[in-house]
Amino acid sequence: MKLNILFENQDEVIKQIDAWIAKQYQKQVYSNPLDDMDDEFGEDELEDELFDLIKKLNRPYPPIEPYIKNNPKYAYYYARDIIKGRWPEGEDAIKQDVYYAYHYAEGVIKGRWPEGEDAIKQDAEYWNRYKKL
Repeated sequence: MKLNILFENQDEVIKQIDAWIAKQYQKQVYSNPLDDMDDEFGEDELEDELFDLIKKLNRPYPPIEPYIKNNPKYAYYYARDIIKGRWPEGEDAIKQDVYYAYHYAEGVIKGRWPEGEDAIKQDAEYWNRYKKL
């Protein structure tokens, strides 16, 4: 299922996001390994395209949050670009990833973030940069 990202207004964006949510729900309820064989592209690309829609909407959209809160990349970008501040619901995922934990502390929190330090310590370069925040 390829999402059409050309739209006239936010209602159209919301319809497209809701269609993605419905597909995810259908996959959970009617799990069949053959269902994904006819997709035009993989799940990562679908999620990237979905996140492009969320950015175009440019405001929080709670129905999509359960699908992105466990992904460090999307949780970070949702906090930075959409919420424009801390997003506690996504912090458990963000703090598991060196890159996103550091950038969350630097760009979203704009300071030290003790919850993410275990991940950031795994990379000497990020850890040294983090200590200067």
